Amino acid sequence: MEVGEDLLADLPADLPMGNIEFDLELPDGRIGHCWRAQAQPYADCVFSSGLVTGLEPDVFYIRFEREGDPLTILLRTDELMAVLWVGNGALWAAEMLERDGNQTIAANSV
Repeated sequence: MEVGEDLLADLPADLPMGNIEFDLELPDGRIGHCWRAQAQPYADCVFSSGLVTGLEPDVFYIRFEREGDPLTILLRTDELMAVLWVGNGALWAAEMLERDGNQTIAANSV
């Protein structure tokens, strides 16, 4: 999947996430344009993700914002899928351990 300028240019202005856009400058001087597709606010932070143009092959970002100091991670399509896959694995493991009464962890910690 490639994200091009045309895709971002055609986005409607009344999107649920407020059509938040920002530029991100990398240490090497390249500048990417980011558009937020989704966000999850918490009491003291916001997790968000979106599309990036100008920094290909990285076309997605995940951003962690806490106390005004954001951490933005740029990802290719396959990298984002890997993050989702390992996160899903951790959630699944936690669910299975809870159903097991955490007996598996107790049996394996010597």
